[in-house]
Amino acid sequence: MNQQSAQQTSVRARGKGCGYRLKYEVFAARRALYGIRNAEEIARRGGISVQAVRKVLSGKQPNPQLRTLVAICKALDLRLEDVVEY
Repeated sequence: MNQQSAQQTSVRARGKGCGYRLKYEVFAARRALYGIRNAEEIARRGGISVQAVRKVLSGKQPNPQLRTLVAICKALDLRLEDVVEY
């Protein structure tokens, strides 16, 4: 996801009234650092469905369940605070 796309997705998430913004650029940077190219690897590491990972990382699910975010963070060795901005 490029920077402009991440910013547009962030705006969409804020527009939904969820009260926080996901930092998609942090997800992208960590995936690049670890060489993770597909959602399957994140899903396997986090113990969640591939579909859930894809929806969150693409911005199609701008207000994901907390457990989904925690699982993605776990898979990418991130803290929740690293990817959520209030």
